[in-house]
Amino acid sequence: MTSSRPFTLISRLLLLSLLVLAWIAPPVYASTVECVEDNGVWDCSLDVDDTDGIDLVFTLDEATTVTFTTYTSLTCDDHGTENYAGDPYLYLYDDQNTLIAQDDDGAAHNTGIMCWDAHIEMVDLAAGTYRLNANVYEDEYGVYSMDISGVEAFDGEEPEPTPT
Repeated sequence: MTSSRPFTLISRLLLLSLLVLAWIAPPVYASTVECVEDNGVWDCSLDVDDTDGIDLVFTLDEATTVTFTTYTSLTCDDHGTENYAGDPYLYLYDDQNTLIAQDDDGAAHNTGIMCWDAHIEMVDLAAGTYRLNANVYEDEYGVYSMDISGVEAFDGEEPEPTPT
């Protein structure tokens, strides 16, 4: 009987160590974005898993009208059957990191109190480099889709998630 005591003690110490480690070093999440261009509109799927959101950087060569519209389906009944859940927030910054537009629940298709899609439209946005930060309510986590028009390409080969 006494031979199992060291094993029990070691097991308990190991469990305690894991619990302390989990408390000190919370799990690391990685936000992801995938965009596909279709007839001049980028259709993006976003999975925001950290407080920084996802940054999409783009450059306009001339004044252009750009729009960014998010879609969630879990709370907005008319957006299909995909389970996109989140409360999207959009922030648009210029090349000096000045916030020039932001939106929380302003999409025209929002109906009732349970649809929280965001929308930014900038008419004749001047030539320059811009950063769109796609985030979620209280910088938590969420999954949603977004249509982007007026942007020909993103700086770099593909839209990149914000590093965690």
